[in-house]
Amino acid sequence: MRPLRDDKVIAAWNGLMISACARGARLLDDPALADRARRAGAFVWTKLRDPASGALHRRWREGEAAGAGQLDDYADVALGFLDLYQCDFDPVWLQRAEEITRQMLDRFRDSKHGGFFETPAGDPSIQLRLKDEFDGAEIAGASVAAEVLQRLAELLDRAAWREQARRTFEDYARRLHGHPAAMPRMISAMLLEQATPRHVVIAGDPARADTRALIREYDRRFLPHDVLLVTTPGARADALRALVPFAAALPEQNGRATAYVCVGYACRLPVTAPAAFAAQLDEPAAKGKP
Repeated sequence: MRPLRDDKVIAAWNGLMISACARGARLLDDPALADRARRAGAFVWTKLRDPASGALHRRWREGEAAGAGQLDDYADVALGFLDLYQCDFDPVWLQRAEEITRQMLDRFRDSKHGGFFETPAGDPSIQLRLKDEFDGAEIAGASVAAEVLQRLAELLDRAAWREQARRTFEDYARRLHGHPAAMPRMISAMLLEQATPRHVVIAGDPARADTRALIREYDRRFLPHDVLLVTTPGARADALRALVPFAAALPEQNGRATAYVCVGYACRLPVTAPAAFAAQLDEPAAKGKP
């Protein structure tokens, strides 16, 4: 007999693959990987999400989506959409990351102690809602959720989301103190919280050579605490303006792609030459938050 095959599509696993493909596309300058990430992202959004309620399903198979999404489904999909935005800079992915994150907070947040439960509220079959405390072969949903909240808080200036990330760290403080190696992804998110990020804004069409040159200059560096936004003329600019008014207000200079390096929403002089942009990026990082 032919062995049975497990061919279901899991929301969380696809979120992680979207993230990996999007990051790979940036670092390797590989359009095929970017296309894979976009197609997977569109599939998750249209096939694994209920458009009426905004809820994610856990799995899809042979045209049927079923099962209530768990914390890792929401967190991993939000992460995938966030990394996909920073791959092709289409604000639709940032909008979707924001929407999935809102849904995640509504369904899984522990409003009393901080952090997140693994299972959604209101499920009568769940007698005890637990919290994952291990980043193993599958990363704990709370670890990814804390990272997503921290990154989106900086990108979109969401003070409440920054506070929710802080409360998550407090909820896991005892676990991290006794066994820090058990949750490396949570510790990575904590390092984001402690850093003072720079907002790096590139004004220009990503399809143009001068814009791509500035993006490549940024991607040549490992800048885990910085956030990159690319403002594109036209309809994309309008969509981004609704999400990040600060970035959308920074224009091109003399018709050329222009880079702005900003700390605390105070920006250095705009530059158009990749070498000048590189010099600003290579300046010593600001000290961490008190």
